[in-house]
Amino acid sequence: VSDALSYVMSDYQQLGVLDSAITTARELLELDKLSGDADLLSNDYNNIAYIYMGNKQYDLAREFIEKAIDMEKQVEGSTRLATRYGIASEIYLNLSKSEACTDSNALRQQALEFINLSYRLEESGKDTLRMGRRLSQKADVLVAMSQMSEAEREYVKAIDYLEAVGERHSLGITYLQLGTLYL
Repeated sequence: VSDALSYVMSDYQQLGVLDSAITTARELLELDKLSGDADLLSNDYNNIAYIYMGNKQYDLAREFIEKAIDMEKQVEGSTRLATRYGIASEIYLNLSKSEACTDSNALRQQALEFINLSYRLEESGKDTLRMGRRLSQKADVLVAMSQMSEAEREYVKAIDYLEAVGERHSLGITYLQLGTLYL
């Protein structure tokens, strides 16, 4: 049943039927809570955070990504914690840009801390592609913090990593971000 709900949730998400995706994801979460399996729960919380993030409901996304991180820390030998931190960084950065935000500096600082944690984990695994992506994310946070010289350095390092692995999609995005920084 859990696997079936996971597929249904994914289908709803791909179709853009976010209300149904959230409802299904929450049903899946309740079902997986019965097992108490931190790995499953981390994945469920992450999926819900991702759906809310896609719907620009960053406050709700933050609530669920924090739970995903807590669960993932309980998974022995986790390989997904870096990804969870990367998503958290993106959520916090978007929260800092919200008109309702009262302390954008604190949220941006937290976004920077999350992306630094993520990068260190990717670096320890020597994953060049993910290291490049994380540096690009870090540069985005630095731009929001008006640290343009540091952001430029991170974009350039990211480009070096991404060119080394030939991942053109992330490379294109990073070139666009660097170009926007120069503009």
